[in-house]
Amino acid sequence: MPMAKDIVINDNGNLTALRYGEPWKRDLTGDNLVYWMLVESLELKRQRDELLEALKSTTELLRVWVDGAPPYEEAENDRKVIANARATITKVK
Repeated sequence: MPMAKDIVINDNGNLTALRYGEPWKRDLTGDNLVYWMLVESLELKRQRDELLEALKSTTELLRVWVDGAPPYEEAENDRKVIANARATITKVK
């Protein structure tokens, strides 16, 4: 995995940064913009992780439903739904 270009480190409100893994000489003391961007970034990552877990759970439920569905040729009324579910399952691993 490639190294992130910029990393902001929050040590109890004391902000420092790394640029390409090296200490960045910019003083971030009192830089509320950087602090709140970091807080927002962490919140967005938390939300992303929750959504990924929900998607995985939903995909597993779809997999169980599709596996228990009648053979494709017998499910004339459900073909589109089953095809969409199968397509979704193959996209999420």
